[in-house]
Amino acid sequence: MDMAQPPMRSEHTPGPPPAIPMPVGAPMPPGRRLRLTLAIVGGMVLLLCMGGVGISYALYDNATAPDRSAPDVVVDNYLRALLVERNDTNAALYACDEPALEDIKAFREDVIRQEARLNTSITFSWGQLTVQSGTGGEAEVTTTVRRSGTIDGAGQSVVDVWTFRAVDQNGWRVCGAQRRE
Repeated sequence: MDMAQPPMRSEHTPGPPPAIPMPVGAPMPPGRRLRLTLAIVGGMVLLLCMGGVGISYALYDNATAPDRSAPDVVVDNYLRALLVERNDTNAALYACDEPALEDIKAFREDVIRQEARLNTSITFSWGQLTVQSGTGGEAEVTTTVRRSGTIDGAGQSVVDVWTFRAVDQNGWRVCGAQRRE
């Protein structure tokens, strides 16, 4: 019985055809062109998104950062947070690390007690903030604080003069408050 033997394989068996270099300027096959285009477009979209995130963060940070650019600005913002909004957390954003603000806080607490006792609402406003620059990044800011309310159907108003000490500590901050007699 003569069996046919499989053909002998030589050491140089043909495998996949060798890659033929494409001549410069020759059109790319459609599949490779699509993948390359998608990779480029995907990379550009990723870069745009990353840039957008960075810009959004910077804009948000600038929009929400407390304004401590000048002594009068920081005193105005402090008074608004403490007396009008009655928000100690926001007021602390404009105060020194170790402030001497007991007088103005006691003043606010006294007004809150008066509101409860007289069953009324007292509002605050203040006049022009006058700045006297000191030395070494310190300033004194003076203003009149007006508290107004209605008691027994009659509008009443009281004015007090306050002096605030502001210090430039990486932005101006209120470090002291004192009512003038």
